[in-house]
Amino acid sequence: MLAFAATTASLSAQHSWGVKAGAEVSTLKISAEGLSAKANPGNKAGFYVGGVSNLVLNKNFDLQTELMYSYGGTRLAASGDFLTGLVNTGNDPSDPDYTVLDKMSVAINTHTLRLPILIHFHPSQKLSILAGPYVSVRVGTGVCYNNHVKDALNASLAETGISADDLKDVAKDLVNDNLKKFDVGASLGVEYAFDCGLFIDARYNFSFLNSLKKKLDPTAINDFANRLDPDAGANLPEYDVKAETGVQPTVRYSALQVGVGFRF
Repeated sequence: MLAFAATTASLSAQHSWGVKAGAEVSTLKISAEGLSAKANPGNKAGFYVGGVSNLVLNKNFDLQTELMYSYGGTRLAASGDFLTGLVNTGNDPSDPDYTVLDKMSVAINTHTLRLPILIHFHPSQKLSILAGPYVSVRVGTGVCYNNHVKDALNASLAETGISADDLKDVAKDLVNDNLKKFDVGASLGVEYAFDCGLFIDARYNFSFLNSLKKKLDPTAINDFANRLDPDAGANLPEYDVKAETGVQPTVRYSALQVGVGFRF
């Protein structure tokens, strides 16, 4: 009995729990070899929150596991000659607001549960270096755009009976149907711990996998077309981009996180 109590006390002393939260600046890096016209991904401000567990392995190493919820995503803005001249706000090309392309942006918002498994190395008593893999699952997605996009869409669709909000729902379904829910990547970071249990850390997360499915699913477009016209019989098939064009688009998550936590 005494031996069991001593063992339990020893394990308890080597194990700690905590909570953490902070800011996240993320993006979904989009690339496609061979395309001259493209949308540049931009950073999106978000946040994360969750729990952390540390198991002491020896004097210099811990095994740190976490379960984090993060709200992030990316912003897309047209660049270069992409769509130039197709969107305007008036009839006078000399008007400085004639082309609103540079003012237009679309945000993809992601809700993700992430499980990092990290080696927590202590080169000094308070400073630590963290590195290791993570697995994640996307539990929700949203799409929104600014008023410049909304106004341009409503103007272009005025005679169709379709609104910009209708297209927002279609875009959301397209993202959900064509981005993989699961991801695998790595985290690298540093941490500084105070004597009271408080700590601050900074970390960079990056994905190993292409989140875009190999075959694009047009179900959302078909459903929307058939809802507008039940007799349309829209039935676009899956589209294998690489097989059809020789180009393989890739979408990969990356983020910089800075936060604060407390170990009990």
